Amino acid sequence: MGRQRDKGARRRARYDGLIGPERTRAILGDLRAWAGSAHEVYWIGDSRERGHWQWMAGGMVEFEPAGRIELAAAPGMTAPAGMPFPTKGMRKGGMRPGGGMALPMAGPGAGPSGTLEVFRLR
Repeated sequence: MGRQRDKGARRRARYDGLIGPERTRAILGDLRAWAGSAHEVYWIGDSRERGHWQWMAGGMVEFEPAGRIELAAAPGMTAPAGMPFPTKGMRKGGMRPGGGMALPMAGPGAGPSGTLEVFRLR
């Protein structure tokens, strides 16, 4: 594992001193060189961020719509009746029991929901 950590540090060091668009463009250049002309590169993310990344790329790539990924709502968890909740019932001396209320909580399997956009980088 130590070698992999060192390898990652060496790769990141390649971009030391670069910030913002300059760093993004250096990474994109390396990514395109690594992928070569025979392989496509995709960007997957929130469509609201597309404009920001286009600006960061500085015209180096075009974001061509290629599809969408619909994410199912993450399953919620509920706490057992009587379990104290840190977000409810705070008062001097600590928390009071939740009184049997089932409040949604984040837990294993919880994650983003909604739609992600897929763009082919040209």
